[in-house]
Amino acid sequence: MVSRKFSKTFVEAIIDLLKRNAESNDKPKKLLLPLEMGTPAWAELFIKEWGKKCELKGKILFRLGYVVNEIVAATIELSQKLKIGENVELEVEPFTRHIVVKITFPSSIPLDPNFDFSEDYLEQFPGLKVESDIFWHHILIKWIDEATWSKSLNKRTITLIQYSRDVDEAGELYYLSMKPKLPENLELSVLDDNYTIAKTSDMETAMRLGQKESFILNSIDGKTDIRDIYYNFVDKFGMTHPLTLGGLIEVLIQKGLIIPDEPLYTTKDRKSKFKRILNRIFKLRYTIPRANRFVESLNKRIGFLWSAEITYIYLFFLIASIAYFVFKFPIIKDLFANYFSKKLLSNPGLWIGFYLGINFTIIIHEFSHAIVCKKFGGKVNEIGIMFYYATLCAYTDTTDAWMFKSKWHRILVSLAGPFSTLLIGCIFGWLWLIAMHFSMNSLSATFGAVFLVCILGAFINMIPFIETDGYYVLMDIVGIPNLRRKSFSYVSSIINRIFRSSPISKVQQKRAFLFIIFSISAVLTILILLLLLFRFIMNILTRSPGMFSWLIAALLVILFFERAIKAGVKWYKKTYLAPMDLKIDV
Repeated sequence: MVSRKFSKTFVEAIIDLLKRNAESNDKPKKLLLPLEMGTPAWAELFIKEWGKKCELKGKILFRLGYVVNEIVAATIELSQKLKIGENVELEVEPFTRHIVVKITFPSSIPLDPNFDFSEDYLEQFPGLKVESDIFWHHILIKWIDEATWSKSLNKRTITLIQYSRDVDEAGELYYLSMKPKLPENLELSVLDDNYTIAKTSDMETAMRLGQKESFILNSIDGKTDIRDIYYNFVDKFGMTHPLTLGGLIEVLIQKGLIIPDEPLYTTKDRKSKFKRILNRIFKLRYTIPRANRFVESLNKRIGFLWSAEITYIYLFFLIASIAYFVFKFPIIKDLFANYFSKKLLSNPGLWIGFYLGINFTIIIHEFSHAIVCKKFGGKVNEIGIMFYYATLCAYTDTTDAWMFKSKWHRILVSLAGPFSTLLIGCIFGWLWLIAMHFSMNSLSATFGAVFLVCILGAFINMIPFIETDGYYVLMDIVGIPNLRRKSFSYVSSIINRIFRSSPISKVQQKRAFLFIIFSISAVLTILILLLLLFRFIMNILTRSPGMFSWLIAALLVILFFERAIKAGVKWYKKTYLAPMDLKIDV
């Protein structure tokens, strides 16, 4: 090996350096090995020193060190034969009872999860011969608790996670020795006999849990290991394979509802100060401090405007207004097509009034959600304003409404927003009629445009087949969380069954019919909205083909297709950049 070129004194100096690195508290913990003269022994020693700090011992520690040795050896072997003179980087993230090891090397090294030693694969690398005894995959699959593979640009990374055991049993499922604890800010609320809502007070995580997940969370106290919880789990739910329990625990860990253990060292983010400066300069989002207290104070002062008694008056006003506007619909349609659009597009100054009117409506919309949530005893975790594609928007976090045991309370919270939008739209509609009567052309154009946008916005917001307030109302009515995702997943399984002979997801017949109807309706709704958007944009560009019209058209396209763009980026990351689970896919 290459290490023979170095004297014993030099090797001892390297070993001392690695030990001092493991004893220091600087994070991240990294080791750079030059590929042209590195040796896997250094990497193995580096990992073992840190593994001891994370309470790994015996066979568990030996296996981790051996796997790292094999991976680094394969990387060095390939790099030397291909004459790649870069570094392999080892980084450790130490915890009290487990360790995360990241091995990063150049993507030009042809080492991947599907590495093949056959001659056909190696033809593209003339003269390269790799002996199978340095290959690490069969060892990694059997010996490491969790292993993933990821790639980005010119680097590839193998991430290994190894947990400590109470006993030196290398074959024991790693999570059985865990003694996890719950986040300090975790709140559990029993929704009914079948479901529990788990959320953190900062609302970073919120989930609706079934009986089994709820049982696990209620059994965790930071002192009891998963082995004992498993025995109690079997007593309650019957014979269950430990892997089933492990799958539930892994999901809860990923969602942040369970903390397996604590980091050994915590350091301040060096970029935090720089980020704070940038936020002060380019702050596009403002959150009202102590949001829940603010909404509570607001509810005491003006909450009567959302009381049941006042709501009856609103309903009478809405019914009368809508009846009148429906009667006058042909005139309204003609005025918008030939007057409002031309007037606004030809005079950008009128957009200031239109802009203020729309943003006023959005603010009332969000405040309505918050105040109605507060009236039913919920907590408003966040409320504020932000700029969204040059539009001033309000936002509020009423996720606490999931805690309401009455589904009708949850439905009323969802309906509060579109109801207020419709109400304000009707008010602007009457203001438009008054302005028209007194020949206030500029005001009538602005009021009329706000009126139509509010009515259209309230209608779209109540369509239950896209992710709007109407969708959450439908979810509460049918009692199926994540209805959209489950519907598309079920229909996808049917399509895969037709073209790939894959099994269809098992669901109840009643739910299966609902999933199919929802999926078809959702697709048709999106197609209809796309057609209407296309016609609207073409009308704008045809009637007033100026730069301002093009800007409005571009903004509408961005707003409508934002989710599609984000979905495309997410798909790309998931397909090409997301880690591959080596324990499953290989």
